[in-house]
Amino acid sequence: MVASNDDFPVLRRRRQKRSRKRRLWCPLFYIPFFIIFAVTSGYLIHILEYQESYDGDKDAMSKCNHFKQDITQIIQNQTDLSIVNEELDKFQKCMKAQVIVYGMTFKNSITYVLSVITTLGYGDLIPFTVAGRYATMVVSIIGIPLYISFTSDTAVLLSDIISCIVAILNRRFLHRHSNGSKTMNTLFLIILFMSYIHLVAAVFYMIERQQEWTYLESLYFTFTSMTLIGFGDYLPSRHLFPFVHLPFIALGQTMLAMNFYIITKQMRFVIPRRFSIFCLQVMLGKGTKETDDSDDECVQTNPMCIQVSDEEIKERSPLMKRVKQSIENILPWSEESGPIETSSHTYSAHARFS
Repeated sequence: MVASNDDFPVLRRRRQKRSRKRRLWCPLFYIPFFIIFAVTSGYLIHILEYQESYDGDKDAMSKCNHFKQDITQIIQNQTDLSIVNEELDKFQKCMKAQVIVYGMTFKNSITYVLSVITTLGYGDLIPFTVAGRYATMVVSIIGIPLYISFTSDTAVLLSDIISCIVAILNRRFLHRHSNGSKTMNTLFLIILFMSYIHLVAAVFYMIERQQEWTYLESLYFTFTSMTLIGFGDYLPSRHLFPFVHLPFIALGQTMLAMNFYIITKQMRFVIPRRFSIFCLQVMLGKGTKETDDSDDECVQTNPMCIQVSDEEIKERSPLMKRVKQSIENILPWSEESGPIETSSHTYSAHARFS
């Protein structure tokens, strides 16, 4: 059965409806897999690492104990404070050089797996056994793509929500019946992220009162976590990380990735394109676009077109060829637009940028 032309709008609406449902449910589809994978992997790491981390914790506690005993004996037998200060300096250096080993309990193992999957890696929980390190690599190979898929689908859903909100704001306040421009969507996304990161920093500041963080320190921790820098100089509470910190950080990573994509796109395509067009205008001596009726169609179809007369083309044909070759080497032209085209009246340039 062949569909008629009248059926195509109906089929298109059905496809759009199914696509919207898919974008809505896809992020939720990953959540149970995350939970099962984190618990299973955490239990495996716990079995492989618990005894070794427990022994390492005991060694770290007892390694500098002999300095304590020496200091006690010196204080009892010596009255020279310089000797006592020297032994105290040795004890402090020993304590600073110690690697703090946290026991790989089941809860800590789950926190460790989540820090591996999300590529945060604060460094407070680390494996010591060979089996644990190999297990970490296997968990990373499976878990990191799963997490990237989750954040990618979340970004698609978030972009749809932002477009919808911008369209509603346009209709309500600007009285425009459109879905919102890309500039408005980008501006709204930037404002949303800046507001979100400060709000999350305030939440972390309130729940980390035991660590006596200031708001600036909380904001610093939030930003370094969302950008995946993860120095480890500020650490969240382990019992709260999987349930409080991680959801906030994951959503922030998604929004930050969208912002970084926009910035990267500007650096790779928009700025080189505008600079090349500016250089082209300077070389051709055309600082402004022509505005007569014959040029309206060119400007509407190609905002980067530059009007050149027949005489100028004949005079500057060697220059035009060099400019054409230079810009084709600089800019990534799309297949749809093709290379730079030169006609008797129009010298137009298309850049691949949506």
